[in-house]
Amino acid sequence: MSSETLGVKESGLYTARSHELESQLESLALLPEMPDLKRMGGKAFGRSIESSLKALSQTQEPIGLSLRRQDLAVVLSVSQYEEILKMKALYQQLVVRLKQHEIGSVSSEYDRLYERITSQSSREAADQLFGATGDELGHSYNPGGDTPL
Repeated sequence: MSSETLGVKESGLYTARSHELESQLESLALLPEMPDLKRMGGKAFGRSIESSLKALSQTQEPIGLSLRRQDLAVVLSVSQYEEILKMKALYQQLVVRLKQHEIGSVSSEYDRLYERITSQSSREAADQLFGATGDELGHSYNPGGDTPL
């Protein structure tokens, strides 16, 4: 979905935040998928927690912790966690903008419908319909068709 579709570009959010979003996405791209994580057993991590955390802060490479061969946790650096929190906040802003855009679209659709319903031609058609006699209605009735006889 493009930024124009979301209504983000027009609102100024795109131009104000695009660089920030791109850099955060790049930093999050460094997060490996679960199968590609550096793995450690929970006991091994616990025994060498200081050296493991020091290596984590130097390499910025998350560590997958497992217990009895079952993945249980992922240890991230503080900077990676802060980046995720920033992305969460920006995502929430985008969701609000999208909702506002959708409400605006629906609102303008209803405005167009209201204008159509209250137009002079609709008023005249309604007057003609409700002012028609039984014979006029019977003459214009066309079963299965949508055009009058």
